[in-house]
Amino acid sequence: MGCFMMKISIIIALMMYVFLVGCVNIYNSPQENTPKHRFFESPDMPNPEMCTLPAGIACMDFRYTRSAIELNIQNGAGFNMTDVVVGVEGCDKTDMISKLVNSQTNTFIIECPLPSSFVSRKVLFKYTNEVTGIEHIKEGEVKLKVS
Repeated sequence: MGCFMMKISIIIALMMYVFLVGCVNIYNSPQENTPKHRFFESPDMPNPEMCTLPAGIACMDFRYTRSAIELNIQNGAGFNMTDVVVGVEGCDKTDMISKLVNSQTNTFIIECPLPSSFVSRKVLFKYTNEVTGIEHIKEGEVKLKVS
């Protein structure tokens, strides 16, 4: 009797597995009337603008002004930063500030002519920890619609 019950439970488990795999395949398959784009890739906004930097460095606001990229960056690292330099990939110039106090924000303006389109560029953020004297280079990303 025990062997029979084991066979029945194995059969039930296999049936449940087949059912669940079928449900997952149906759920993941595209439906005829559903849009084929993701939430952030709507026809009105094919490329979302964004600015991201590593933990402790926040990109509070950003924009492109025909000749320069402006990045408003906040120091949230828990210590003061000195010799702060911000650059954007593909741009010849950088912007710098001698000291960025913890919790302080500063707007960095990086002169950079960009093509008329949507661009995605790396942001390089270089600073020295005022407490330890150790220099760091962090990398982020900015995505901008250029018009």
